[in-house]
Amino acid sequence: MKHRINYIAGLTLIEIMIGIVITTIMMAAVYTSYSVVNQSYSQVSDKAKISRASRDIVTMLMRDVRMAGFKYYAGSHEIAQYASRTQECYNGSGIALPKNSYLYFDNGFDNPLESHNALVIRKNTLGFGIVSDTTTSLSTNNTNVTGSTVDTGSNCCDQIQIVYEDFNQNDFRDGEQPYKKYRITYYALPNGSGGFAAYKRVEHYSQPRNGCDLFEQATPPPEQNDGGNDPLGAGNLFNLENQFGLGRDPNAGGIVGSGVGDDSTDVNSITRGLWLTNCNECTPGVMVRNYIDDMEFIPFDKDGKVIQDSSGRFPAPEHVGIRDRLQDIRGVDIRLTWVSKEDFYRDAATTDKPRTILGLGGTDRNSLIADGKDKKLRDSVIVTVHTRNIGETF
Repeated sequence: MKHRINYIAGLTLIEIMIGIVITTIMMAAVYTSYSVVNQSYSQVSDKAKISRASRDIVTMLMRDVRMAGFKYYAGSHEIAQYASRTQECYNGSGIALPKNSYLYFDNGFDNPLESHNALVIRKNTLGFGIVSDTTTSLSTNNTNVTGSTVDTGSNCCDQIQIVYEDFNQNDFRDGEQPYKKYRITYYALPNGSGGFAAYKRVEHYSQPRNGCDLFEQATPPPEQNDGGNDPLGAGNLFNLENQFGLGRDPNAGGIVGSGVGDDSTDVNSITRGLWLTNCNECTPGVMVRNYIDDMEFIPFDKDGKVIQDSSGRFPAPEHVGIRDRLQDIRGVDIRLTWVSKEDFYRDAATTDKPRTILGLGGTDRNSLIADGKDKKLRDSVIVTVHTRNIGETF
């Protein structure tokens, strides 16, 4: 029995140690391979997320820019239907709905916050308030005031404001308005983590009919949020030429079908409305994308030339020297640059190996990353959108 035990095979301590070492090396190799594959997958996934989010907001921006300056013209059927639905007025004949919108037009020259211009771009302007091109606004997201301004030294981000008309034949009751006017503002605000986020604000111009009079604004309901605007303030005179676009047919006779002529004192009865955010389609400001590095918008005319003054400012109601070219905008170049939430690169950008994000507006809009700490991925989407409804006449 003892003789058999002496011949039982076994492993020595050295053999066990060698096996453990080999197994450890194999496991380390497998783990290293997994880490490399997982890191590559994460990088590709992060880039795909940025690209997907970029496409979504670009599509939304393109649709809104193409709507800038759109004017609704009611047809004979809509006019007849509106009259039949308002037979309580004028001894059963109903209200004669104008073919063109009767809503007040304000060019914003006295108060840019009241602007009804089809498309306005403000460079290097954070928030949706009105600030100079050299400062950024830190106003809150639920007011319509400029707020405090500070010089951040950052080029982020441009603000774009879009206005267009619409029509809803079901809004025929007293206190409602069939013609609609919307103002959409895309802007950026600090996101609290050292970067920026993109927001979209949608307002509608509230000028409902009062009784049987389309041109007399109804009194706003109590505690109505007027967005900081003064409905009784002295604004611009009603300008029928601006109302229907430059070059309007002088024989149109004012607002067609309304009895309001260019020289008529009836124009004074068309009172101002309010930009509000209380409609179903409205929002006081919603984040559409976080972690944005820059939003850049550049307007150009029919010849493809950038519309700007000697200071590089684009047409806006507050820029006296170039605001007369607001109707010359025929397209917008758009650049959106996003930044990843997590680190993407293994090595940070340095002065020896910097990363440069090129802008559309020249070298002053380029971003040079060389702080020795930044490992984030930045991806830009550039598109050109042609406006379809600015400056056109019918």
